[in-house]
Amino acid sequence: MHPTEFYQQQINDTSIKLSRVKRVALMISISRLLVFVLTITIAYYVWSSSLILGVTIFIGFALFLFLVSLYTNLKHQRTYFELLIQLNKNELDGLSGNFAAFNCGKEYKNSFHAFSEDMDLFGKGSIFQSINRSATVSGEQKLAAILGSNNLEFILEKQNAIRELAQKSFWRQSFRVN
Repeated sequence: MHPTEFYQQQINDTSIKLSRVKRVALMISISRLLVFVLTITIAYYVWSSSLILGVTIFIGFALFLFLVSLYTNLKHQRTYFELLIQLNKNELDGLSGNFAAFNCGKEYKNSFHAFSEDMDLFGKGSIFQSINRSATVSGEQKLAAILGSNNLEFILEKQNAIRELAQKSFWRQSFRVN
């Protein structure tokens, strides 16, 4: 599958999942409100019987907490899906030459470096910006160090690692979003 098709498919599939999560989250919010109102209403009518009142409040509170827990999980899923959609939109932009969403690595620029300035390794429109998909600061620093070195050691190992990661698109995206 062509990268453009892959990213667009990811956006479409994730958008469907996101709308489902939003719909379920809305239903759970309404359910929480109903449980709260129903618990208060029943408690009002059974005020004279302390046993029934206690059971009503206990069940209502437990159900309310359960619904809050479900909602919290859905909120995390919603954030995950929103970030995944944005990641794929950024990748589509990158395929068309717009790397603005990616760090340009200007903090790694070194004017005293032998070839850094000549090759535009760092800065706006740089090699770093076009290939950087680091999910962590330490990963970004490692990439900057590799680009800045003139070390020919371990080229085959690096190429094999890139080849392996190239086959794991879903894993890479999940790692970056998380």
